[in-house]
Amino acid sequence: MLSEAGCNPQQIATITGHSLKTVTVILDRYLAR
Repeated sequence: MLSEAGCNPQQIATITGHSLKTVTVILDRYLAR
């Protein structure tokens, strides 16, 4: 996963084409620890 590889949410949004809001929701849902 990109976040585990060290990418910040802005970088993930740029790479995947998702909005920053969507990236944040996805990270909150799937990386909740």
